[in-house]
Amino acid sequence: METQPLLEQALACEQSLSERQDFFYATILNNIAELQLGLGNTDEAYRLCQEALQLREKIGNPEKVGRSYITMAAVLARQGEGARAEEFFTKALGNRESVFGGEHPELILTLRRYSDWLKSQGRADESAATRNRIADICRRFNIPISRT
Repeated sequence: METQPLLEQALACEQSLSERQDFFYATILNNIAELQLGLGNTDEAYRLCQEALQLREKIGNPEKVGRSYITMAAVLARQGEGARAEEFFTKALGNRESVFGGEHPELILTLRRYSDWLKSQGRADESAATRNRIADICRRFNIPISRT
């Protein structure tokens, strides 16, 4: 996989700076957390995402904090931590809506992950309603629904 060595190189470069740029460092950490999540390494994804989230909350950039909420929700869902996962899905959706509005394409990733999680929890009606919301956003912005 080509992505992992590049992200690790970026992280090493950022760590070696005399004045680490936490904004970029947190972004790299969150990206590696997403990669680890995709590889099934949920413990490592959790650790990286938690560090990124703490930095982002300290910095206070709402858009980036929301990205970490999305990642944390997915990690917790994969770990079977239902209540905590739902808490972070709710935080992520609230964040995305406050930053971008309720019908913006930036909500699609969060909505898709939340819908999948709802379905896995046997909450098919809520999952379907969430998928309908994704479809509405896609139609509004001429995004092919298959891309979501």
